[in-house]
Amino acid sequence: MVADDSTADVIRRGWAAVSEQPLTIEVMGKGSRLDSFDVDQLLEAAKKSDILWVPHFAIPDLVAAGGVDSFKDDSTLDAVNAMLPAIRNGLTQYAGEVHCIPLGPTLPVVMSVDSVASIQSWQGYDKAVTETWKGKAAEPTSEGWAGMMFLWRCGNIVDRWLFDQNNFDPLITGDDYVAVLEQMKQTHDRYEIKDLSPSEITAMVAGGELRGGISYPIDSQSSNSSALDVTALPRRVDDKITDDVEEALRATSSSEHFSVLFDAMTPVLAISASCRQTASSKTFISWITGGESSGNSRRELPAVFPNTPRIASSESSDGFEYAATRDRILAQPLTLPGLTVLNAPSYYQAIDHAVRACLYQDQPAKNALAEAASTWSKLTDEIGMQQQLKAWRRSRGLRA
Repeated sequence: MVADDSTADVIRRGWAAVSEQPLTIEVMGKGSRLDSFDVDQLLEAAKKSDILWVPHFAIPDLVAAGGVDSFKDDSTLDAVNAMLPAIRNGLTQYAGEVHCIPLGPTLPVVMSVDSVASIQSWQGYDKAVTETWKGKAAEPTSEGWAGMMFLWRCGNIVDRWLFDQNNFDPLITGDDYVAVLEQMKQTHDRYEIKDLSPSEITAMVAGGELRGGISYPIDSQSSNSSALDVTALPRRVDDKITDDVEEALRATSSSEHFSVLFDAMTPVLAISASCRQTASSKTFISWITGGESSGNSRRELPAVFPNTPRIASSESSDGFEYAATRDRILAQPLTLPGLTVLNAPSYYQAIDHAVRACLYQDQPAKNALAEAASTWSKLTDEIGMQQQLKAWRRSRGLRA
């Protein structure tokens, strides 16, 4: 299990309450988003395990090494088919097969004590930070979160996604990516409080220390009754920012272009290729990902939400309450692959460091992204371009 000891304790207690089947959990990793696991250590652990609880971006390495089996039984596939379309398409499938089951992903939203219905663009969000919230807002830019926040901002804005599909060259030095980071830096400079994680932002907005920002509810059970107003992240740019970045942003912005991007470190569960108790392992996965009697355990895990629609569509049309907004977004079938490549943690570290260098050290966005792209290219040279191209194509559902 790539998680912390407290998560393991919750699972042990919950499983013991519903099953006599013994459960041994080996915790690996330091719990840090930037140092969550070592790839070689994970592959070795897979040989001795029945079930793997890992970040989603570990799946390419596990599949390439033959460390996990795909799910082919009818009961699991029926459960997958019942999931919200974006979850089913973006988090369960790799190389055209179901290789993992997500614990229950979150999605970031714009949240506030004020109405956020009018925020339709990133420029509109920037205006809200300045005029409505008077700087009392934040977005996740702490270590390990800044890179993901940048990718969320890029989703549905940039023209081509992360890597060239023919030669795997990084695309993050393009004018559209640079413009997104410049805009992120502009807004970030307006925040009174910086360097926060989503859980810290949610607590501070709910507690009144902040008036708005980007995050998600920490407790899935309280999201329905929350007084916070929420709306989906902007997917287009309407207002002029500066003359030198407006064209790059506008050229790729479209309200009709809508794909969901999940956190690269969303927890998922997979069956090890060395599994000795397949039936029991699948029973456990079915239980913890939302099966009967798992509610108490899932409530103790932070930021875990259902894989299936929780609110009927007739109740979710307003779009201003988190569960309804999340269900509405995840009803979309299109997804963007995260950093689902071989040795993904190293690629993620590079983009996270680059974004933070821009935000906190005033490194020009173009230079910061150029350094990240250079690191990505070196990593690709070490791993092999053809191997990475294969992993990248698999992340888009191809078997090649």
